[in-house]
Amino acid sequence: MTNTTQPAAGTQPVQPSTQAQAQPLLTLLHHLGTHSHLQSLVAGLPRAVPVEQLRQHHSAAPYHVNLDDQGLTLTLQCINPTAQPEELTWGLHGFTLDAASWDGGWHAGLNPHEATASDVLAVFAPNPEEVVNMHPMLCFAVQGQTQEGLVHTWSVMALFEAPGKKLSSLSFLRVGDWRALEA
Repeated sequence: MTNTTQPAAGTQPVQPSTQAQAQPLLTLLHHLGTHSHLQSLVAGLPRAVPVEQLRQHHSAAPYHVNLDDQGLTLTLQCINPTAQPEELTWGLHGFTLDAASWDGGWHAGLNPHEATASDVLAVFAPNPEEVVNMHPMLCFAVQGQTQEGLVHTWSVMALFEAPGKKLSSLSFLRVGDWRALEA
């Protein structure tokens, strides 16, 4: 099963943009579901992180890396933990943005400090009938498009604070097989 497909009828995939303010988010989306040596992922984050901080290769199990100062949690996996050190690659399973502290920009001008469920759905959900609404959580699939035009699907989970119903965190998870990182 691969996660590169054609867009469903009537939907528009999330596409890369040239907005400098959202560049770290676009870098994360570009790497989602890919495997690489992680240098380009690290280079695209809002603040410098030593690549060694992300690399764990003692097993093939997925693991979390919390970058609390950036409002970001990554879920990574060493794809080939028994390979020679120079041949090791890591995959990005998913990432979570903390609405209060992520400063890497937001897609389509989404204001995370004011965003409600309807705001998130307006930006990301092409078909509201396919959204699972278990307040304070929304789950849905969204199609993304690479710069090369390939379309793939991500799962999205949005959590909201109960009192104000404002966005608390937004998670993107890969769907399907790993794909090689595009340049």
